[in-house]
Amino acid sequence: VDVTTSGGFNASVTISDNSIASVGEEGIDVNAGSTGTTTVTAQNNPSLLSAGNAFDARNSAAGSLVIALSGNGQISSSTGTGVCVDA
Repeated sequence: VDVTTSGGFNASVTISDNSIASVGEEGIDVNAGSTGTTTVTAQNNPSLLSAGNAFDARNSAAGSLVIALSGNGQISSSTGTGVCVDA
């Protein structure tokens, strides 16, 4: 799942009730490149499994990055980090 923002826009996404497995890179990849607010909610996902970071969120602009993780099952990576946030 890839969420990317740019420009001056706000964005909000909810990712729920998904099993994300056998992913080569990031399972959920958030690239907040907007000067607005990027809000990501990941909830009630039974598993987030990947070779890279299972949940990877990065803010590369002057905007805000809001993350809510709740009710998720296993979040893990075979070679990366389970949850990586670079805000």
